[in-house]
Amino acid sequence: MSACLLNAWQAINSRLAGLDFGAVWPGSEPFGFALYNREFMCLDGQMARRDGRFFGNTAIRLEDRVIAIWSLDEEARDWDALVASLAHEMFHAHQITAGESRYPEDLKLLQYPQHLRAYELKAAENALLAEPARTGKEALERLAAIKALRRARKELLGEHLLQEYRAETIEGSAVYAELRALTQLNITQYDNRIADCRAKLSVPGPLLFDIRRCAYYTGALLIDLAVQAGLEGFQIVGREERTLFELMEAGIQDDAAPDIPENTAVEARMKDYTDSVRAQIDGFLEGGPAWQETPANIVGYDPMNMIRREDLLLVKTIVMLDTGQGGEPLTLEGPILLQMALGSPDRALRYARQA
Repeated sequence: MSACLLNAWQAINSRLAGLDFGAVWPGSEPFGFALYNREFMCLDGQMARRDGRFFGNTAIRLEDRVIAIWSLDEEARDWDALVASLAHEMFHAHQITAGESRYPEDLKLLQYPQHLRAYELKAAENALLAEPARTGKEALERLAAIKALRRARKELLGEHLLQEYRAETIEGSAVYAELRALTQLNITQYDNRIADCRAKLSVPGPLLFDIRRCAYYTGALLIDLAVQAGLEGFQIVGREERTLFELMEAGIQDDAAPDIPENTAVEARMKDYTDSVRAQIDGFLEGGPAWQETPANIVGYDPMNMIRREDLLLVKTIVMLDTGQGGEPLTLEGPILLQMALGSPDRALRYARQA
């Protein structure tokens, strides 16, 4: 398997050398990268034992530089998709080195209000993003409708909407960079990938209520629509406090919000989603877990694998807790259930392992 890692690193490095990163995103550039599995890693074409800091597919600081990392536990079969995925993570490296600060507060996103009308409006936005615009004029009209719908949602959600915008800014931009890389690598795969992004938003489903995950697709398609509409000045990384959509707004006219009727499909899917969250947490509790009283702040986590109901937070993979006693954070592998302080996004009172 170590030989497979080295061969994959060399093949990817060769393909990345031919990628025009300026066409992926203005001002972006290639970064070093590593592939790794359970035991080994390949960095700069050199094999070594896996570094303990390697977790997930992301960008990390390693000594005096930032690199992209990718977990590869099987022999690669789709080089174009893998190279585009590394371009995605290299865009995150670009964000880090550019001093990007508009990261979402993921733990606050888990407290996103379960407001039916807000979800009905969001489903209408998603439908506007799911359908390709035929002209720049039509793209601008779509953006005006989305702007009006978001204005209505802000009245219902307040500052929670800002966290959604931030997730689009960080993750949606990286997905867009991945898509732009595919236009250079394999246009058929690009067509299939963007069609898949649109399909995920076309009808209400579980993704509608998974705000962070949904932002990957809404953010990427917003950028695609804005570029088609001829908007400028929004593709900024670092040195900016306004989110991607807030930067776009200046170039979008103010229209009245379209009339969005009640949506029984959204209501039904919202019930399914809340029932699923309740069932997962209740299933954990039914085992009679033993609680460990450990007041602590959450300082590390896997944002894609957590759910929350009221003040119970279920962590499916990993969480790191700062107990205030000094030293390294307490690292717990999931599933773990945290009892949070009342209304707090990040203060845990105790935790329990599954019995």
